[in-house]
Amino acid sequence: MEPCVVLMRHATAQKHGTSDFSRELAPEGHGEAVQQGKLLHALDLGLIQVVASPLVRTEQTGMHVAECLGISCITDPRLAPSQGMAAMLQALRSHVLIVAHQPDVGDLLGYLLTGDVRAVAEFAPGTVAVVGFKGAVRPGGGFLRYLLPPTGAVVQGC
Repeated sequence: MEPCVVLMRHATAQKHGTSDFSRELAPEGHGEAVQQGKLLHALDLGLIQVVASPLVRTEQTGMHVAECLGISCITDPRLAPSQGMAAMLQALRSHVLIVAHQPDVGDLLGYLLTGDVRAVAEFAPGTVAVVGFKGAVRPGGGFLRYLLPPTGAVVQGC
């Protein structure tokens, strides 16, 4: 199985909380995360772990997806908002699902696909991107295998 990295923006979160760190998923966000977990399970990508930002909404998203996949979910402070590209790259491994925040997850996708740190992608809440690699996981070496918006549609790359 060729190397792949799966990037996901946390599912839809509540608009307000006691702090940004503690904002939870909105009711529809729980459903989005489970739906995406089921889609990823059906794609059978050989994922081995979910790694989420330590913020509550990403942890909740990651736990729902991990449960659907039958794998573990851990948190990694390098995926917290505004930690920077270098920190996110250190957390990256093949066959791992990263659950993080916009704009960071969009910046990482653009960098993996083009090798250019100025390339960015917009991620709606709950969106998943599956990035394949012909060799090692490295910036500029990726290609988009699937884009999974939270609507249930599967868009396959070429």
